[in-house]
Amino acid sequence: MQGGLELPEDSYTIPTFPNYDLGPLIGSPCDTVYTVNDTQTTDQVFRIYPNPASKWLNIVYDLNDDALFELFDFYGRRVAAVSLYHYFKNRTLDVSELSEGVYAYTIKSKNGVLQNGKLAVVK
Repeated sequence: MQGGLELPEDSYTIPTFPNYDLGPLIGSPCDTVYTVNDTQTTDQVFRIYPNPASKWLNIVYDLNDDALFELFDFYGRRVAAVSLYHYFKNRTLDVSELSEGVYAYTIKSKNGVLQNGKLAVVK
């Protein structure tokens, strides 16, 4: 053990680490860093809790148009769905009959996908 790093058997020095402070390699695809500023905001707000859920899933939202909450299993099969009407502010979804695991959800309206995410179901 050297400096908190466990060395392989019959090793007496720390392995050589690359020097990341060398700078760009001109002409290499690694010479430039590109960034994208995602300034797109939405006035749609969703709160989905509890996560993990065991019996009921609460969906709290503030929408101007109707939307659809869909829940998908590991294989991409839709296992549950609930309509999110703009004149309500919350809905509940019974997840007690679902198997334990991680599920993906999508909230979409007529204009496209509003939010994606993951949630867990536990017993």
